[in-house]
Amino acid sequence: MGQGKSTLLQSLTGLNNDVIPALQGKACTAARSTIFHEVGGSTTAEIEFHSKASFLKEVILPYYDKLGLDPKPTSFKEFAHSEIPRLSSPHQTDVNIYNNLRYYHANVARYRDWLERGVYTIHDPSQVANYVSQKYDAQTYRVINYECLAVKHVKIRCPFPSDEIGDIVLVDVPGLGDFRLGDEAIAIEALAQEVDFILFIRKPSKDRASLEQNDTQLYDLANQALNDLPSRSLFVLNVDRNRENEITCQSQKTDIESGTVKMPVLDCTIADCSSPEEANSKVLQVVLDNLRSNITELDKNYAWNKLQDLQRAIADLKNQLASARDVLPDIDKYELEKKYNKWITQKFWVTLTKELEKLLEQLDSTRDTEDENLKLQIESVIQECDKNPPLPTEEDIEGKNYEIGSYLSAYNEYLGEVRTGLSQKFLDIDKGLKKSITDTKEKVVKVLVEKCSLGGLSAARDSEEFLTEEFLTEVASQITPEYPEVKTGLPGRIWNQ
Repeated sequence: MGQGKSTLLQSLTGLNNDVIPALQGKACTAARSTIFHEVGGSTTAEIEFHSKASFLKEVILPYYDKLGLDPKPTSFKEFAHSEIPRLSSPHQTDVNIYNNLRYYHANVARYRDWLERGVYTIHDPSQVANYVSQKYDAQTYRVINYECLAVKHVKIRCPFPSDEIGDIVLVDVPGLGDFRLGDEAIAIEALAQEVDFILFIRKPSKDRASLEQNDTQLYDLANQALNDLPSRSLFVLNVDRNRENEITCQSQKTDIESGTVKMPVLDCTIADCSSPEEANSKVLQVVLDNLRSNITELDKNYAWNKLQDLQRAIADLKNQLASARDVLPDIDKYELEKKYNKWITQKFWVTLTKELEKLLEQLDSTRDTEDENLKLQIESVIQECDKNPPLPTEEDIEGKNYEIGSYLSAYNEYLGEVRTGLSQKFLDIDKGLKKSITDTKEKVVKVLVEKCSLGGLSAARDSEEFLTEEFLTEVASQITPEYPEVKTGLPGRIWNQ
């Protein structure tokens, strides 16, 4: 962080601080951004928010794993409403990481409503930075735009200043090295899935020339994800606009090119990342020239290396299975089937029938009780009929009489219209019935999941609870055709759809 990545992106894309903040102070970039060059288009952004489940998995649980905290929350709701386990580590690095987790916990109410929003498209470039980067209060230095905490990925589309560069895409990841966890996983995912070429950006101070462990660790991180890294990476030494750190840039360039520090790359260049001219000529043009010449060969080597990795993984799996076969006892298939049938008949089936019969008795005991949902809906429909009755006015009746020449004929014609109008209004009573049916389905699903341990038959749940209709539909889809009566018995959707 703080090496000039966002500044370089501004120079290459023509975007400003409203979209890609490059500001002094704390780390700016909060989420992974993908920037597409679209000739002739306007600047738009698609903001993808975390779901509660992905936020828990990708943002929160890495803290629990890193710090050895237990028990881990199994849902976002549990994280939000439970106390964070106490930290036992005395190390200050762990304490600072732990405090960052506490910050997420303390501010749940400020960003929770942004989760589960899916994708949000922005056409006003001045609003993009609220989701891409963290903004801090000038006095307290605390985050003031909490919506950025819920962002998973940002896709920005804009015309780059140089039209002739083609369909290029830039991927920006948060800088590594602060106390926020999960950024390394974001970087590896981006490198492995999206990029052909990597830019390492380093801004040496004017007083220090040494490359450090953090630099080689970052290189190793990239090397995990992208094969043939020396042939598809460029090291950019970011020189100040006033060239005050040019001597240290030259020193680090010598270390890299001579192999004094082992980080093999295709090329090492010194460029002022704040200058669009130098960013394009000394950085982007080097990348594009290399890609035009070598991309086919690079992709071929990449695919070959991945194939070899896969073959090694398969061989390793076979070895592990062979070892397991030697260790595990022989299993008598008939004995296993006997135990399975015993469990089905003596435990599962007894529990299933008992709990469903209990539910049936409970429902039967209330069959003569007023259905509150239906009652409320009927009262609502009657009130609507009283408020807006589907009746003709005296003027309507007079007009119809003149039209067809008889009050009796006018009465009979309007009688049919009134009946139709009332019928249409009473169609809404079905809403009350649907609510009661839905409640009954939820009770059935609760029996199947909680009493009979059948929750594993379906992944149809959000981060908090099973989704009734989706659960029943997915379970029904697993029932084989020779048991249609079982599928019909499930109170779910219309199966023949």
